[in-house]
Amino acid sequence: GAGLIIRELSPQGKAKEAGVKEGEIILAIDNYPVRDMNDLRIAMLDARVGERLQITLQMKNGKPVERIVELSSLETIKPHP
Repeated sequence: GAGLIIRELSPQGKAKEAGVKEGEIILAIDNYPVRDMNDLRIAMLDARVGERLQITLQMKNGKPVERIVELSSLETIKPHP
C-alpha cells in the first residue's frame, strides 16, 4: 500500500495537537517509509516518550505535509479495517 490511513486519534493526544487529522495517510516516520502496520511497528521500535518524531502525511487533498509530533505515551495504534 501507499501508507496507512489514520482512522482514530486520541482527542487530547499530541498528534491532534500537532495538526494531524483523521483520514490523513502516514507516508513516513523520521524518513522511514510506512506502507503497512509492520512498517509502522518497525518505525516506532526505538521511539521513547518525550521524543519528537517527524511524520510525513498525505492530506485529504492529496498534498504531502510534515508534522513534528512529541510522543506523550505509546498508545495502541488502530489500523484502518
